Amino acid sequence: MSRTAGVVLAGGRSTRFEDGTALATVDGTPAVRRVADRLATVADAVVVNCRRDQRPAVERVLDDADDDLRFAVDPVPDRGPAYSLRTGLRVAAAEYAVVCACALPFVDPTLLSYLHNRARVERIDAVFPRVDGRVQPHCGVYHVDRGRDACQSVVDRDGASLQTVADALDPVVVPEPTVREYAHEDAFLDLERAADRSDAAGDPV
Repeated sequence: MSRTAGVVLAGGRSTRFEDGTALATVDGTPAVRRVADRLATVADAVVVNCRRDQRPAVERVLDDADDDLRFAVDPVPDRGPAYSLRTGLRVAAAEYAVVCACALPFVDPTLLSYLHNRARVERIDAVFPRVDGRVQPHCGVYHVDRGRDACQSVVDRDGASLQTVADALDPVVVPEPTVREYAHEDAFLDLERAADRSDAAGDPV
């Protein structure tokens, strides 16, 4: 068993990108690859959660990534983020998992390392950053067993979100001033939201 796994959440359907957020290119690199590479700086192994129909395309953009990479394919697609996180944590053979959604291609490895160290040293259920006044459970560190149990407890609820999972845990929330010490300004730029804002402003996506 590895000490720490990285889990990329890439199975959600995009409302803005024809080929999905995971394959949206940022500075010439697909978002899923950018996030996987950043998680690999912190984790001993990386798990990519996706839908079955996505896997061939995602595999192609990760074909020369770290050898210790595994896929966690959702048995049933489109069940929501809590279901996808449970799938990823089931494959993560580790004590802790550093989890990040593929919509955050600018996530800062320095912040991921800080969150990971907090979780391991303090032996806590989970640790999440607070950004723009909101807890960010789609970019945080989960104790694998406890996180999986929390997902299981909420996964059958309609529209179960990662915030629902967070509410079922006892997480530490890192205040925003501390987050900003470890993360650059664009670290939490969400591709989907950025595309929506650009479209509303009449700018090219």
